[in-house]
Amino acid sequence: MKTSLLSFFLVTVLVVGNVWAEERAVITGDQLQLQELGQVAVFIGHVRMTHGKTVMTANRMMQEKATGLIQAEGEVHLLSYLEPSGQGGAGSAKGQEQEEVVNAYGDFGRYDQGLKHGRLWGQAWLTQEQPGKPDTRMKMAAKTIELWRPERQLHGQEAVRIETQDQGHDTWATADQAIYYQEDRRVVLTGGPPVVFQETSDGSHLGRADLVTLWPDTRKVLFVGHMRGTFQSRPKEPV
Repeated sequence: MKTSLLSFFLVTVLVVGNVWAEERAVITGDQLQLQELGQVAVFIGHVRMTHGKTVMTANRMMQEKATGLIQAEGEVHLLSYLEPSGQGGAGSAKGQEQEEVVNAYGDFGRYDQGLKHGRLWGQAWLTQEQPGKPDTRMKMAAKTIELWRPERQLHGQEAVRIETQDQGHDTWATADQAIYYQEDRRVVLTGGPPVVFQETSDGSHLGRADLVTLWPDTRKVLFVGHMRGTFQSRPKEPV
């Protein structure tokens, strides 16, 4: 482990001047291989990358000296935090916003230190929630998932499925593309067209439109363009 850390720092010191100066990632692993005359560092076994408030683990990672990009494969897990916007989302009290915890998983991943951007693909999915507030948890699955920390956004591309639950009532949505905006805690769904299903105490409804906006916390849904929907009442229990 000590050899891996020492060799990695020798590599990253050369990268700092070209790519980033304020903050650089630290990578550890069971083994370190330097390839292409030291231009590529490959970490194998229990690999862990730490960059500010972002942590990525995987079976294997590779970092290129020229770009600083980090490629990961094998049981990739990306843990990060979306910082409060300071403006408050829908239904939130001023000054009470918390960091949102994002746990993303996939077979493959890539992390750009300069952009603070993470991308996962291959059975990719994530959960997002506020600490101590299990009702705010949202799950997203897609072919590709992206985390943009400075922009405070989560992106899902292709075969997107969103799932939330509130007091035992399920909400799910499908679309070709989804963007979660942390600033006001909304999800914008496009392509497919988007479809949303919601359970309520009175029954359930299914709707679709050209564009759908979903607020997971309040379960509010806005349908725009060629909206179609159905409502099914819940059968009354016999007295």
